[in-house]
Amino acid sequence: MGRKYIRSSETGARLAFAAPLLRPRPELRARLLANLKPQESVQVWRDWSDTPPAPIHKFASEEGAWEPIDIPGIRVKRLYVDPAKDIVSLLIQMDPGTSYPSHRHAGPEHCYVISGDLEVGGLALKTGDYQVANTSSVHTVTSTKNGCTILIISSMKDELL
Repeated sequence: MGRKYIRSSETGARLAFAAPLLRPRPELRARLLANLKPQESVQVWRDWSDTPPAPIHKFASEEGAWEPIDIPGIRVKRLYVDPAKDIVSLLIQMDPGTSYPSHRHAGPEHCYVISGDLEVGGLALKTGDYQVANTSSVHTVTSTKNGCTILIISSMKDELL
């Protein structure tokens, strides 16, 4: 009759506080930090240099190379870069079923769907559709069901969330 029963949630809490406090080894912290991917590995355009000045700049369809980013199935192609004015123009190809993370716009972002489908925060876009996201707006995850190619004109300083 003298037995005392405790709930399982109390047991878990007691066990957690019963364990000795230990600091992880410094090499473990270094390994964990090395595995974190910086924002620039996804937003490769942040490292692109100025487009050479010219009265008119032409970029032929066969010029340039598609550059993978650290999201499998997504590639980008540089068209025009002006860091002084914080403007980048690029093409993005997304394979079927891929998505790009939520991000906040540091300036207006213009998006034109050249081919395929794109879902931007619940807004469904198809070939020929255009949308603009104004400064400080947030795009939730951007995804494609069947794949797409899009033209983006945006700030170079958008922030991943």
